[in-house]
Amino acid sequence: MLIAPGALRYTAWVLELLLATGLGPVQACVGELPAAHQPFGGLFRATEPAAGLLAPAGPATARRAM
Repeated sequence: MLIAPGALRYTAWVLELLLATGLGPVQACVGELPAAHQPFGGLFRATEPAAGLLAPAGPATARRAM
């Protein structure tokens, strides 16, 4: 099933708590994480399209499994 991996990629913003992003977790906006000037911006930019690709693939594979 591809639903769980897609959901995990969509919630990648939680990694902000583990990575030294330089942003305060209380004052920062989640939208600041994928900015080009942020240290892990590429990682956070890559997770969004990956989640978008896995979201429709999850139900399609579940339908075939039935």
